[in-house]
Amino acid sequence: MQYKDFNWEELTLLIADDDNYSHLLLDKVFKKAGAKILHAYNGSEAIDLLSTFKSQINIALIDIVMPLRNGFEVAELMSPQCPNTIFVAYSADIFKLESLRCKNAGFSRFFSKPMLPYKLLLEIDNLLLVKKGL
Repeated sequence: MQYKDFNWEELTLLIADDDNYSHLLLDKVFKKAGAKILHAYNGSEAIDLLSTFKSQINIALIDIVMPLRNGFEVAELMSPQCPNTIFVAYSADIFKLESLRCKNAGFSRFFSKPMLPYKLLLEIDNLLLVKKGL
């Protein structure tokens, strides 16, 4: 498989992370798959974008440790308001003990940084298939 094998032209992803390098890397990866990208650099911006574009955001990739509002707060507040959005925790600070907390906050999955870009695409593609019932 190659990046062109992912047909995400109809998808909008939110990247919420306070690390600019993560934005640059993920933006490049997801755009190769054809997705539209929204960027938030703290939890408050993520909440604002999810509130504004709640019917358009398919995937919200959210770092746990961010300024203003952390990823748990974002997911707990916004996942009930965005039932069509898949919330994914993406953080260097995720431990196995926190997997239950992620689930309780409204995250469908969590991934540890760093993750190979292609593996991240495959995992998210699997989440999309599950959401569609395939």
